[in-house]
Amino acid sequence: MFTFVLATVEREIMCVLTRRKVYGYRGLFGAIYCTLNILTADVFSFFLLRRNLYIDPEGDHRPVIEFYIFSRKCILVTSARHVQRMYSDPKISLLPPPPFKWKDLLGFSVVTVDSYEEEGYVRKHTRNRVMYTLNGRFLSLFAKKMERIFEEDILPRIREYLRGSSICPISEFLTRYACLSVYGSFLALTSSSVSPDQVQVLPDLFSQIRQRVMETISIPLSVPTAANIKWQVDLKKVKDLLRELIPHHKNQDTVFGFIVRAHTRYPPISPQRLKEWLVRSKCVDLEPDVILRIIEEVVRRYSSSSSKVKEVYWIVTDMINEFAFHRGISGDSKACGELKERLQYRLESEICADGEIDIEKVVEEQTTYLLAGSDTTIANMCWSVALLSRRPYLQEKLYEVISSRTQEEVLNSPYVGGFVKENLRLGHPVFFSLRYVVSDMIFDTCPVSAGTIVFSSQHMLHTDPLYWSYPQSIIPERWLNSSSLEPGSYYPFSLGKRICPGMDFAMTETRLAIVGLVKNFMLEALNLDPIPSSAQFTFRPLKPTVIKMISRET
Repeated sequence: MFTFVLATVEREIMCVLTRRKVYGYRGLFGAIYCTLNILTADVFSFFLLRRNLYIDPEGDHRPVIEFYIFSRKCILVTSARHVQRMYSDPKISLLPPPPFKWKDLLGFSVVTVDSYEEEGYVRKHTRNRVMYTLNGRFLSLFAKKMERIFEEDILPRIREYLRGSSICPISEFLTRYACLSVYGSFLALTSSSVSPDQVQVLPDLFSQIRQRVMETISIPLSVPTAANIKWQVDLKKVKDLLRELIPHHKNQDTVFGFIVRAHTRYPPISPQRLKEWLVRSKCVDLEPDVILRIIEEVVRRYSSSSSKVKEVYWIVTDMINEFAFHRGISGDSKACGELKERLQYRLESEICADGEIDIEKVVEEQTTYLLAGSDTTIANMCWSVALLSRRPYLQEKLYEVISSRTQEEVLNSPYVGGFVKENLRLGHPVFFSLRYVVSDMIFDTCPVSAGTIVFSSQHMLHTDPLYWSYPQSIIPERWLNSSSLEPGSYYPFSLGKRICPGMDFAMTETRLAIVGLVKNFMLEALNLDPIPSSAQFTFRPLKPTVIKMISRET
């Protein structure tokens, strides 16, 4: 039945698109295939037979495709212009309509998607803080940690394995590298302190989540199947580890520490106590009376404000900005940034010292970042190695760039960055996105009612010949002048306000892995057959990546 439905959809789309002289229909069909594959089990495919196509004659002739899943209306947008609107129109929201919650399916709230209520407002500000730490001052520190993990742990393991065979299951080593990187960056754990069981639990748990999402329609989640039991055991392992680490990170300058303090219900702030601490610690070069006046003003401002955003991060940020102002320092200057680095977490820790931690929200948020920061990066690195192993000329070009530059220059190299972006264009772990229409609207010529699900496909946009010359070829040079890129045609990390907070973290992690492998080994594919892929929840090679590796030292 499923094959018949896909054949029918493909035939109709091909007829419509060729009649209207719209090109790139293979990419469009690929998008539909991937989208339907993730959304429906085979036995339910007949619910997708009702569909319509809307093409704006004044636009770029890319259609909006209307279809139904059960009784829910859906549209698939297929142009870069559509994607831009999907991510910017206030009538289209990321949050699913009630009563759906990811927690009902996964066992924890996906904090980047789910909203949870606290004191009447949707708490969204911890995500901004994580983005600030991951893409700001912490990034260079994380890069050094990841480089050390690769050189001191991963490379020796690969070399040891290659003593017995040149055929290497490289995906196993990349999985370990990704998991150690998130443990080291988010939780400040060293490689030696992470057990093999803790390394394996993250990919295992994500694999089980992928299976649960795919089987939601056909398998009741209450049935204690072996997969469900394993999922519960692995999720408990992750949560128990995080609960154990919370007291240690409460007063630490770490990503996890930021998250812990964000979910701490701090007691009433005592300006006098904060003043005494600041004077004693000599962190602020101001008169004690000035320090006290600033603290009292900020506390009064937040206690009397109609806004309910009273997270300690923003209170402390305002205090530091006021300290900088009274010292004659501009708020966007390097000196102000250094003052924030020196004071932010210490002031937060002092305010939250006697506060009550919402442990479950801390655990749920950190679980989200651990899983999201490992599985998608593993898929991306596996695609990188698989594609590189089939292109020796590309390896040699990368090796020339790497061997003639310092490590810092390599990480900032436009060519290395161009390869990583090209890999994300073709081997994008996230292959489709969805949003929800919150009020009636017209999308081009397609009438869309509230409650409609809006889909877009990175798989399609990233290979559409309207936006990319030679779309199936890896051409790092095309990114040397990315200003000509059509907005909305490339979005592996999403777009707009909801862009992935770990974007720079993931890009840096992948660069370090590629540089480390190409610098030390020549990679050869075992065969040149098309790489089988899986489009279940994330887009990844269907089988573990196994290649031939030859040391460059021999």
